[in-house]
Amino acid sequence: MIYPDFLKQGGLIAVAAPSDGNQKLTDLNRLDNGIVNFENRGYQVAEGSLVRKSHKGRSGSGKDRGRELNTLLNQEDIKWIIGTKGGDFLLEMLPFFDYDTMRRK
Repeated sequence: MIYPDFLKQGGLIAVAAPSDGNQKLTDLNRLDNGIVNFENRGYQVAEGSLVRKSHKGRSGSGKDRGRELNTLLNQEDIKWIIGTKGGDFLLEMLPFFDYDTMRRK
């Protein structure tokens, strides 16, 4: 069993959009408030490039979403990855997802 380290002050949290991103004003306000709350608690937050995009319930193509998540998983300084919202189209990115990296982490 692999137990992850607890998130420490100054730790980096990444926000990804493996299904849908955010484009509505309400969603963007919630996202911004969440980021500010994490930062006020002493954490760093990085956004994936698809987080603020949404077209027909998807933040990007399945390949782009898989690539974004793989990139975030491979960054050693990222300690947590949080998905924005959705899930209906998550399956489209799975063929492009690096399961070996997930297993190692």
